[in-house]
Amino acid sequence: MSKKQGRAMSVRAILGIVSVGTIMAYFVLNVLTSSLFMERFYLSRTKNQMIQAYETIVQHPDGDLEVMSELEKQNLRLLLVNAKTKEVVYNSVVHDRMLPMMLDRMIPDTLALLKQENASYVITLRETEEPTTTGTIINMGNAVFLNGRITDELIVQITAQREPIKNAARIAAQFSLGTGVLLILVTAIIYRSLANRIVKPLEEMSDVAGRIEQLDFSARCTEGSKNELGQLAGSINAMSDTMQQYIAQLEQANEQLRRDIQEKERIETARRTLIDNLSHDLKTPLAIISGYAEGLTSGMAKTPEVYREYCDVIEDETQRMREMIRRMLSLSQLDSGAVELEPEVFCLSDLLDDLTSMFAYQAERDGIQVCLAYPKDLYVLCDFVSAEQSLTNYLQNAIVHIGGEKQVRVSAEVRNDMVRVEVYNTADPIPEEEQPRLWESFYRLEKSRRRQGGESGLGLAIVRSNMELMGLPYGMENAAHGVVFWLELPAAPEPVEEQEE
Repeated sequence: MSKKQGRAMSVRAILGIVSVGTIMAYFVLNVLTSSLFMERFYLSRTKNQMIQAYETIVQHPDGDLEVMSELEKQNLRLLLVNAKTKEVVYNSVVHDRMLPMMLDRMIPDTLALLKQENASYVITLRETEEPTTTGTIINMGNAVFLNGRITDELIVQITAQREPIKNAARIAAQFSLGTGVLLILVTAIIYRSLANRIVKPLEEMSDVAGRIEQLDFSARCTEGSKNELGQLAGSINAMSDTMQQYIAQLEQANEQLRRDIQEKERIETARRTLIDNLSHDLKTPLAIISGYAEGLTSGMAKTPEVYREYCDVIEDETQRMREMIRRMLSLSQLDSGAVELEPEVFCLSDLLDDLTSMFAYQAERDGIQVCLAYPKDLYVLCDFVSAEQSLTNYLQNAIVHIGGEKQVRVSAEVRNDMVRVEVYNTADPIPEEEQPRLWESFYRLEKSRRRQGGESGLGLAIVRSNMELMGLPYGMENAAHGVVFWLELPAAPEPVEEQEE
C-alpha cells in the first residue's frame, strides 16, 4: 500500500473545522429558525396568552382593575362590555370619544361571529380599523382578536397588535446574529487556546516520533502536563530511551560480530599461511632425510666415515624439524591466549649474560664479534618466560642474518621508568615496505629464504606475540651499517633480600 494517497488533514485543521463549523452551523440554523418560525412562535404564544386572559376574565366578570392591569402587562388590550345596554365594564381599546362608534361595530360583529362559530370565543387575525373624531375609519394594521362571551349579557374583545410581534421576531433574529458573531469570535479564541494545549503537543510528538523513526533519539517530548497528553509524551520518551539502549546493544553486538568475523578470517588466513609455509619449510628437510635414508638403504655409504656423515645429516634435519615444530607450538599458544602471565622482578643483566653465552660457540664458530653494553644490576618487572623468549629470538635473528663486519651489540638502558633493550647486528638495511611484514609468521626476506642456521621465520612472530600479550612496546629500525631490534620492559628497583634471624 502506498504511503502517499493524498495529504491527510491535520488535527489542527480538523479541530478548527469541527469547532468553528459547529458554531457556524448553529448560527445559521438559529438565524433561519428566527426568520422563518419566530413570528409563528410569538403568534402562537400570543394566542395562548389571549385564551388564558379570556379564562381569567370569565372568573372576574366584574372587570376587577387589578386583574385587568396584570393582563394588560402582557401587551393585551381589553374591552369588556354589556351587549344589551352597551355599558362598558372595562376599556383599554379606544378613547372614550371613539367608544360609541367602536361599540356600534364591535357588538353586532362579535355576536354574529360567535353565533356563526357556535363557540364561547373566536380568535381571528384581521386588519384593525378605528374611527377618528370625524368618523373616518383608518387602518391600524394587522392584529389578533379574541371575541368571546363572558355571560349571557357580557362580551369581551381582547386585542394584540401583530406588528410588535413582527418587531420582536426581527429583534430576536438580529440578536441571534449578534450573539452568533460574538460566539464565533469566542470560539476562535478558545480554539487557539486548545490548539496550543492539545494540537501543539501532538505536533511535537509527531515530530519526535518521526525523528525516532530515523534513529535520531536526541529530540524529547515536553512532559509538562499530567493529563493523557503528558502521559503519552512520557511514554514516547521512555520508548526512545529503550530503543536507544537496544540499538546501542545491537551495535555493540554487531561490532563484536564484526570483530569475531575478522578474527575468524584472520585465523583462517593464518591457518592457510601456516599450511603453505609448513609445506614449503618441511618439504626440504623431509626430502633430504628421505634421500640420505635411501642412500643408506641402498648401500651407498661404503665406509664408516660416509655412513656417519649420512647419519649426521639425517639427525641435523630431524633436529631442524623438531625445533620448527616446537616454535610453532609456542606461537600457537601465545596467539590463542592460553598463556598466563606471571609478572616478577628479576635481573635483566643476568638474563642477557646467560643468553649471550648460549650463542657464544656459534658466534666464535662463525667469526661474529659480540659486544655487551648494559649495567651489571638492571632489574625489570614482567613475565620472565615472555622476556626470555623475545630476547632469545632477537639474538638468534641477529646471528642468523649477520652480514658486513659480522658485529652484534647488545645494549640496555633505563628510559622514563622503562628499560630499553637493543640488539644490533651488521647487515644490509631492510626496505621500509618490508619492515611491517617481518613480524608475520614464516615471513622472510626473499634474499634470505635460504635455510641458514635453521631459521624458520617464526622468531620475530614469537617476539610480537609475547610483547603484545604483555602490552609492551617493541620494534625495529635501520641503523648505520646494520639494523636494530628493540623492546622495552618496566624497570624495577633491586629487591631487598630478607636477612635470616
